[in-house]
Amino acid sequence: MILAILDFEGPAVRRRKAMNLRAGPENKLGGAIGMTFKDLQHEYTRAVFVGVVAPIMDKGTMKVLRSSCH
Repeated sequence: MILAILDFEGPAVRRRKAMNLRAGPENKLGGAIGMTFKDLQHEYTRAVFVGVVAPIMDKGTMKVLRSSCH
């Protein structure tokens, strides 16, 4: 099962930075920046997004970043 996920022939685990995703009304690179997971799920119907937060980031910083994305 793990090899089937990692072989990139079909459904697979891939990683992309938000700045390298095409999204938004103009479908431009970086258009995903500032979008919510829900918005991205509507843009990419066959993808599941996973967010990663740096372990050194405190909860206060995460709240500020989160509120600035809406």
